[in-house]
Amino acid sequence: MNIKFMTGLLVVGAVVGAAVALNFPRIRFTVHVIGEDGEPIPGVQTSYNFNQDSSTEDKIIQVTEVTDSNGNFTTEGYSRYGIVAGQPLIKDGYYPGTPGLPPFRGVKDGHWQPWDGTYTTVLRKIENPIPMYAKVYNVDIPIIGQPCGYDLEVGDWIGPYGKGRVADFIFTLQRQYQNYFNFDVSVALTFPNSGDGIQVTELPKEFDNSMFKWPRLAPEDGYQPTMTLRFAETGGTPTQNNVTQGEVYFFRVRTVEQNGKIVSALYGKINAGLGLSPGHSKTCKIQLYYYLNPTPNDRNMEYGGTLFKNLSEFDVPRAP
Repeated sequence: MNIKFMTGLLVVGAVVGAAVALNFPRIRFTVHVIGEDGEPIPGVQTSYNFNQDSSTEDKIIQVTEVTDSNGNFTTEGYSRYGIVAGQPLIKDGYYPGTPGLPPFRGVKDGHWQPWDGTYTTVLRKIENPIPMYAKVYNVDIPIIGQPCGYDLEVGDWIGPYGKGRVADFIFTLQRQYQNYFNFDVSVALTFPNSGDGIQVTELPKEFDNSMFKWPRLAPEDGYQPTMTLRFAETGGTPTQNNVTQGEVYFFRVRTVEQNGKIVSALYGKINAGLGLSPGHSKTCKIQLYYYLNPTPNDRNMEYGGTLFKNLSEFDVPRAP
């Protein structure tokens, strides 16, 4: 699977303080790479950029590191500003990751602090990525005060506002808008079927440094049939905003029940929240960054590419 993680340098240390000119301190740290089972992973490769010596700012050397049989490598070099720039942690069969280095603060005895620390990161195996109906979509809700259905498989509003056929999500917008600094908009999200719904989730902390941050399976239950988003400002000061860009969600749609039991449903996930933007719109823009598994009853959330054709590069999700 072709995974696009980063195209440039990855800054994994923070700039806090400054070194004395022409006397750059050194940074030293150890990275310990393990799998989800806690076992060390040898052969993980990365590279870091350091100043060539303690006094030459414009000459950079690149140091390549590979984890040993214990999943460790130690690297060291000069850094004028306490920054470590490098590439992701890479190994065939695993999602790329980062080492999760802390900020390097201050200098003691010619060393950036903390000096010679060990930092553990989890690399996750690529197990079963599948194509999904996935896209990043920032779109105007078609109408105010009336329900509007959105078809996740078609990627459009249902008629008469678009080419969609099945109302997976139903949005109802209420809007009061004077200007960019004074407005109150709310969107109710509902669903057409008993058993459909959405739930806020928290991504596992142990996967913070992995490209693939989600649980592998959507939950079997816990889905709520409604959710309301509201964004309001008065005089430029937010008075209500329960639209959190960092929130992530699982959802279930197209649910079919028999004798009180779910016999068929589609599962999916939403990344980066459900953003509302009433400015520069006659209604309100809503951000949809979603993935829908197309196979009924399959809760697998490991994304392996979009099923939509002819999306621009900005509309294709990169994160699995």
